[in-house]
Amino acid sequence: MSIHPQLQKQVNFWGANLGGADLRVDPPMTPLPTLVSRYQAGANTAILVRRYNDLPQGVPSGGYGRNQISIHLHNFHTVPDSDGGPCDPRLGADADDPLRQGRFFFPDQYYDDYYNMKRAGFTRAATPDGDVRESLGTLWYHDHREAHTRENVFKGLAGIHIIFNEHDCGDETRGLRLPGWPHWDLPLVLKDVRIDPATQQGAFDLFDTDGYLGDRYLVNGRIQPYQAVARRRYRYRVLNGSLARYYQLYLTNPDRPEQSIAFWLIANDGNLLPRPVNVNSVRLSNGERADLVIDFARISAADGPAPGTRHQAPGTRHQAPGTRHQAPGTRHQSTVAREPPVVDQRPRAGQRVAAARTQRQRAGRVPHRSARAGRQLRPDHRRRFRPAHPAGAGHPRPDADRPARPAATLLHRAGARSPGRHPADVHLMQQRLPTSYAQSAGCA
Repeated sequence: MSIHPQLQKQVNFWGANLGGADLRVDPPMTPLPTLVSRYQAGANTAILVRRYNDLPQGVPSGGYGRNQISIHLHNFHTVPDSDGGPCDPRLGADADDPLRQGRFFFPDQYYDDYYNMKRAGFTRAATPDGDVRESLGTLWYHDHREAHTRENVFKGLAGIHIIFNEHDCGDETRGLRLPGWPHWDLPLVLKDVRIDPATQQGAFDLFDTDGYLGDRYLVNGRIQPYQAVARRRYRYRVLNGSLARYYQLYLTNPDRPEQSIAFWLIANDGNLLPRPVNVNSVRLSNGERADLVIDFARISAADGPAPGTRHQAPGTRHQAPGTRHQAPGTRHQSTVAREPPVVDQRPRAGQRVAAARTQRQRAGRVPHRSARAGRQLRPDHRRRFRPAHPAGAGHPRPDADRPARPAATLLHRAGARSPGRHPADVHLMQQRLPTSYAQSAGCA
């Protein structure tokens, strides 16, 4: 794939197509194809996604990544077998046996993920389609192979999954009347990459445990692209697909960089907000999503702003004291995007989307003061939290001696004794974060 016309084509990245055998007609892409599904009250809109592993055998290009993959649909309410568990810990030394490993799959194998397209609460008689407040919208899916997730995500195994419902329906003539899919409703995946000046290829340091930071910024797999827009409203579904970098997003006017330009934040991490919020910027941490609505009808070509990102300067990203920001010799570049022309025509709508026929408002606070005691979780030497992996992560339930009652609340405590940043990905469908404590900046 090409990320910039002045760079060599990238050979270290992986991608996926829509299932066509002729790669000239249906070439692989990264980010992975956008999937579209739908909640529909009173109907069965369940889908099955079959993924084939055609990745090459042997040592991966660039020396990083693992061709054994497990796809996790981030935030989705699903059963463990379709939740992309990192591995089956019961196998031990046999974890790499392609005939026994049931969580990730190997080259020349395929895996079926079944998504019932029901909102949380669908088992209750009063809400057979689930609680409408639990509707999800902008999700992302990514590889979850144990010990190799960051490498495989960096190589390109991540994409957007959009879910519509009876209110946020993709049709701007009904429901919430948000900008219509797919012409005016656009996913944007942000990512940074470090380019090796000798090979012009994306480089990855397996021994960098401080968090990967690149010196080039990509949107949908291209270095700082721009888009011609019409004088109308757009919806942008923005994902921070970087491994460690945080982004602060703005609308900027290159001629007046001090100008503050507002837009609307309507959803965060897949959930519609109770009401739109007018903001001047949005901050995204790793894996975080924000749905933004921008009305270019209010922006003139002469003096209007350009959609772009203003990234944090080195040293401002929250991290533990003493950790390294970026490899020596790499360069930070200007991050103001080109100003796009505002045109009175429809933008090109040739997005390649795998569509299957087929929001949650803020729920109440968790009554954590009356919650039952859960487990104390601390990472072991391999940075895996023990003893409890929630069942949703594809692991056998280790806390079976403390089964949760329906509608009960368990309070778990997680922490680390070692210094440094340690992200935790907990697969729970109905979770809240009542409190967090940090002894170093940005650790929460």
